[in-house]
Parts: sequence; structure tokens; C-alpha cells
Amino acid sequence: MLATPVAPAVDKGGSSRYMPTIPMLAICCLGLLLLMVAATIILALIPVYVPNKTIDNLVTTSIRYFTLNPLSTITEYGITTARTCTTISNSLESKVGIPLGSLIPISCTFALQSSDRRRRSWYVHSRLRRQSGSAKLFMKAIINYYRCPRCRAQAYINQWINLEFPSTFAYNGTQSIKFIVSSITSTGNII
Repeated sequence: MLATPVAPAVDKGGSSRYMPTIPMLAICCLGLLLLMVAATIILALIPVYVPNKTIDNLVTTSIRYFTLNPLSTITEYGITTARTCTTISNSLESKVGIPLGSLIPISCTFALQSSDRRRRSWYVHSRLRRQSGSAKLFMKAIINYYRCPRCRAQAYINQWINLEFPSTFAYNGTQSIKFIVSSITSTGNII
């Protein structure tokens, strides 16, 4: 009799031992893919619900009051024309080195600065005393922060104090005067 050949033993555990892990791996990969899709959707919706923080909320202009001391005597007092006021502010802008149009003048007035002490008597004498001497120029101007972003800083504007600049303008004839910036405030000047 012939012996039947014996087939080698088949290891059924070799190929079947990874079978239970394949569905587990597929579920993990699918879960990771769904997590990435959900995270993308959530991150895409954040800008919709968070308000914009832009620079548009900042103030774009500010009114400042300049006191300018002329180095030569100006005996005429009064309000200047808009063209004269613009010429003086343009001279200040060019001396400071900011773009033209950063200072938009509203009014310019040559006058003496009033003192806190006033005498009730001697009306004629005090009136003559107030009219003698050299007048200061009081200029009210708007600072445009779009044209001059540096002007937002008060420290930058304070650097203009004691600055000397020349200006040639028409006020009771053609005047060519050097001014010194004596003060810049955000409240009105006392004239």
C-alpha cells in the first residue's frame, strides 16, 4: 500500500491573525479623516463669528491749537485769509517734514495773548497797553492722521515746540516772517 503523502501543516493563524485589525484600522482612518473635515469647517467659521478688528475704528482727525511767535513785529491784529493761513501751515509742514495736506488750517488770528490779571480801572490805558507790542499767531488746524500717521503720537507733535520756520504770506502786504512754535494744545487758546 501506498502511503498518502502528508501535506505540510498550514498555519491558519498567519494570515488570519491580521484580519480583525483591518476593520479597526479602516475605522481609525475614517475617524481621522472625519476629524480633519470637522476641524476645517470649524476653523473656516471662526472669522464669521469673531468681529473684525481693523484700524477703521480709530479717529482719523484731531483738532489742535497752535501758538506761533513771530520773530519780527506784527502790529496789525485780526483774522487772516484762508489762503494766508494755508500758506503758513504749509510752511510748518515742510519744515517738520510731513506730507502736505496733513495740517488743514481752520483759522489763523494775529492777537496778543491775554493775561489772567485784568485791571478794571484805567480802561483807556489798558486798551492802549493791549494794542502795543507784537502779536502772536493763533492757528486752529485739523491734523489728518491718514496723511500723517506719526502725528497720532503726542510725543511726535511735542517735538515741534520751539521749532523755527520761515513763511512768506500776504497779510497787510507781503510779509516774510520767521515763526517759533510756542505751544500745541488740544484745547482752545486763550486770546
